[in-house]
Amino acid sequence: MIKSHYSYGQVSYDDMVEEYIEDDEDSLFLIKAGGGMSFHEEFERNLIRAFPLEAVENPNSKNAWLYLTRGQQMALAAFQSNASVGKPFIVAYDNDFIEVIGEADDFSTKVEVWLPALYSAIILRNKQAIDFLIKIDNSVFAEASLGEQNRPFDYALVNLLKALFTPGANLASAIEKALVASNPDDYEDFAYLYASRLDWPLVDIIMAIFSDEGEHAYNKEMKKALLLHKEYFNTGKDSRRADRRGAISIPLTAMAVLAKDVKGYDLTIENGYIPQWIIDGKPAEYK
Repeated sequence: MIKSHYSYGQVSYDDMVEEYIEDDEDSLFLIKAGGGMSFHEEFERNLIRAFPLEAVENPNSKNAWLYLTRGQQMALAAFQSNASVGKPFIVAYDNDFIEVIGEADDFSTKVEVWLPALYSAIILRNKQAIDFLIKIDNSVFAEASLGEQNRPFDYALVNLLKALFTPGANLASAIEKALVASNPDDYEDFAYLYASRLDWPLVDIIMAIFSDEGEHAYNKEMKKALLLHKEYFNTGKDSRRADRRGAISIPLTAMAVLAKDVKGYDLTIENGYIPQWIIDGKPAEYK
């Protein structure tokens, strides 16, 4: 059993619930007003701040799925807005559909937003969102705020994830390029620690899923990745230990869903970072 390091749940959860109730009434107004920053704020509020705590404190709850779904919808909307400047497009919000006018916003279209947007779409089995996200050109990330700081691996990982859902794509080549791009020389110390513990292991997991080595190889790589996830968030500054992104690993949960859907692989590594109920799908009250 790989136990979670995260021990900030209840105090942070109470604060989060109060914050969410206070802000929730304003969310719909902001979304109707449109704009990438509004979508980005709602993406972070739901997927980054609310979902992990709800998933830890109230597993398999309706609210956990609500925050996960809203976060995915808002991250997607940020990219849709940027692709529809001056034009109306439809934003999905819960079970509603809202027409807004697209706006350019280079802050909401970073690789750091695209990745969780895709991971959460994989978790939710949202094919429509996946299809839209994989068609976004990498130039969007290069032109985004701080895009000049993107490293070769960032683009290699994006291309690999796109290849997973692109018929006829050369997956073996995409994996090889991502492995080659996993270059420590491209990173400062703090950035290397993040990439090597949280991003690079995804390539090995994908390689295991799509290899002929079977479920055992997949679980072996998942175990390595889970231990690296725990190592990253359980060392260094206290702020890292309290980071809600460490409570639930959205990237590794996406990999577990992918393995289940593509190969029927079960995750056999007991752990506190990938909830089985998320892999299994929506709770009964949502079905």
